[in-house]
Amino acid sequence: MKIKQEFRLNIVQAELPDLLMETIDFSSMRNIHNSSLYTVLWIKEGNIKLEISGHQHKISAPSLVFLSQFQPYRIQGYSPSTEGLIIQFSSDFYCIHLHQQEVACNGVLFNTVFDPPNFSLSGEKSNALQSALLQFVEEFERSEKDGEMLFTLMKVVFKQAVRLRENEERNSNTTSLIHPEISKLKELLEQTFRNRLAPSDYAEKLNTSVGRLNKLVKSQTGLTLSAIIQERIIAEAKKELYLTNKSVKEIALELGFDDPFYFSRLFKNVSAVSPETYRTKTMMRANPSHM
Repeated sequence: MKIKQEFRLNIVQAELPDLLMETIDFSSMRNIHNSSLYTVLWIKEGNIKLEISGHQHKISAPSLVFLSQFQPYRIQGYSPSTEGLIIQFSSDFYCIHLHQQEVACNGVLFNTVFDPPNFSLSGEKSNALQSALLQFVEEFERSEKDGEMLFTLMKVVFKQAVRLRENEERNSNTTSLIHPEISKLKELLEQTFRNRLAPSDYAEKLNTSVGRLNKLVKSQTGLTLSAIIQERIIAEAKKELYLTNKSVKEIALELGFDDPFYFSRLFKNVSAVSPETYRTKTMMRANPSHM
């Protein structure tokens, strides 16, 4: 049975709903999608080949995929038995930046740098998350939709997802699935990403060669070291564009860019839209009561 549900906050008339849930039509997702809404793909059956920001991922059910605003993605292939739901929401409905202290999903679920955008729901440890998802879907399918309840249930889904991701990371560290140098690089990048360090600078600080570090990063994340650095910088830029009234030039300077035009080109290369377009399309239209 196909599902399609929408919810609007009725702040102002908007082109897109503030919350959307529908059955995924995989055949219609072969072209690039990059929505101004946050996107969660719930792959319930089968498996897919998904391209995200130019990188390929093979995903088997049951899995969740978290995609940030304007993050380009498309389906490259899928098995005949594949089924799933797509859930999308605006920053008006749920702001991942404003709720970061309550549920730290920015950088853990969305705007991830080192972690893949998807994780498996197989195993007993995911039962609480799957239960929260089912509750959310059940509430959303009610004829009279309660925005407060939907917001609360979405927060529970994210909190359970963050717990599952953090538990995965602890297990990876314990079983040495994450290379120690990657853990050190993550800490170093968080401390220095505003300083515009080159890959060679990170290699030097970690007492290794650029080639070895790049190969290690590529094997663990699928991205080059340069791409990882850029992703972290742009993730911070997006937060500043959304939460502040700073000009693009001010944000560029704070992130170590003397040339704001070069910064804008980099932003568009990573995000597929300019900083100005990103700010315009994602800005909150008001402060909903449940936020």
